[in-house]
Amino acid sequence: MKLQRPIGTYDLTPDETSVWIILENRIRNMFHRYNYGEIRTPMFEYTELFQRGVGEASDIVAKEMYTFKDRGDRSLTLRPEGTAGVVRAFIENGLEKKTPGISKLYYLAPMFRYERKQRGRFRQHVQYGCEVFGADGPNIDVELLVMLNQFYQELGLVELDLKINSVGCNDCRPGHRDEFVAWARPYLPDFCEDCQRRFGANPLRMFDCKVEQCQKIMQHAPKLIDYLCDSCLPHFEELRAGLDRHGIEYEVDPKLVRGLDYYTKTAFEMSYAPLGSQGVLMGGGRYDGLTKYLGGSNAPGIGFGAGLERLIMILQETGKAIEPDTGMDLFAVVMGDRAKIEIEGLLLKARALGLRCDRDFTGKSVKKQFLAANKLGARFAAVIGDDEIEKKIILLKNLVESTQEEIPWTDDLSELRDKIIGSA
Repeated sequence: MKLQRPIGTYDLTPDETSVWIILENRIRNMFHRYNYGEIRTPMFEYTELFQRGVGEASDIVAKEMYTFKDRGDRSLTLRPEGTAGVVRAFIENGLEKKTPGISKLYYLAPMFRYERKQRGRFRQHVQYGCEVFGADGPNIDVELLVMLNQFYQELGLVELDLKINSVGCNDCRPGHRDEFVAWARPYLPDFCEDCQRRFGANPLRMFDCKVEQCQKIMQHAPKLIDYLCDSCLPHFEELRAGLDRHGIEYEVDPKLVRGLDYYTKTAFEMSYAPLGSQGVLMGGGRYDGLTKYLGGSNAPGIGFGAGLERLIMILQETGKAIEPDTGMDLFAVVMGDRAKIEIEGLLLKARALGLRCDRDFTGKSVKKQFLAANKLGARFAAVIGDDEIEKKIILLKNLVESTQEEIPWTDDLSELRDKIIGSA
């Protein structure tokens, strides 16, 4: 059998990894500016966490989880989404007591879902997201959306399409559920198999179906937003007022319920408008009862999740791709056996100064060493031979400007450092 990567996964070559690192640093910087701390949870958890936290009726639990038994016959699942594990860690590590006020946490980690292979979707994918615990008012909802709007704008994605909705709470959802079930029952044979299953388990999730026939039927369904209680309705109105204050355009979409069972009140989704349904950047919402349901205190929560692969794809398709940072500061071109030894100390010191350096290890001619330097994207070449060693000089060639000069070979390499760093 030919060995190859599993379906739904990918390899990253150094050029591609460079782009990922740049973008990951920008994501971390975004969270840093808004005072989030990074949390890292296990790649796998006990299956019950996702069954309870995500919901038995969700597609993730019903269809997409990678679940296995360990040697102790315990059921474990590779992490399919970020929120449940972060909530578990928040509770288990007592973060509510350790953090004054609210807890602002973010993650950047691989997730695993058994999904049908299609463009922009992977069975192992990297997700970035955040969870905020302890704030029940709409101000934190507003700040989260302002943060994301600012982040995507800074990446050049200015034509954003933000959709928001309120999915209510345990006080207002039962009344809507009764009305919706009574309305939907006569049409049930016309719905897809998934929606027929959802009808019995969680009817609200029928709004989330992407099948065209189901979407047409659901256009006439009773909308939860018309049933909001005296707590949920003011919360949603204040959310809208906050977005208006910041000049952030949005659309109220009564069909937006998200795909997970734990959401309450605020639900949102942001896309890059020119790409339509292929331009979804992120989604999230509020889950005020989840911490208590998983065994902790009744700490309100809100968060979002977004795919890094999808973001990179959108940046590439819209001409806003991040250029890889694979260039080199200095390549050593050596002539003679003595130079091969002396160059080791020079490169050691240059690297200690923070310069990215390399040399030839295969015995190439001088001409081919220069060709290698250019191919590697080196900005400078340090030419070292017997004459340079005797004179304690370095012949420094600027490969970008095609100039060269002799500089002193000092212990601290101060002039070499200034020439290279000063030209950056």
